[in-house]
Amino acid sequence: MLKKMMCVLGVTGMLAVSQFTMADQVVGTENIGVAVTEDQFVAFGRSVTKEVLHKAVYNEQKQKLGVIEDVILSPEDSASYAVVDVGSFLGIPRHPVLIKYAMLKREKNGYLLKGATKDAMKNLPAFHYNPSNK
Repeated sequence: MLKKMMCVLGVTGMLAVSQFTMADQVVGTENIGVAVTEDQFVAFGRSVTKEVLHKAVYNEQKQKLGVIEDVILSPEDSASYAVVDVGSFLGIPRHPVLIKYAMLKREKNGYLLKGATKDAMKNLPAFHYNPSNK
């Protein structure tokens, strides 16, 4: 009888401990950390800082049109627009413009924006951040 009680207590104790050590980390009701299925996405994903920001944007004629200064995320957290500065070279004041991120094609030395010209980029309206969202 004593052996059975010790066995039951031992199993119950192991279950209680494993409940806390094997469970996901939580803050309130939200899981924190990265799930196993997300590990592969992160491992093969791209770093915005390393691969997108401050990269040049060119057209098909290899003319530099500007530099990507920021990426605007949609409410669903996907890249929707790139903020391209088309005026901060050769002493021209900054002129950031919005370009749909899907229009940019990753190339070896930056990003390709098909059909764009320097004049067309400079004539786009300047983008300004909403002061309440900064």
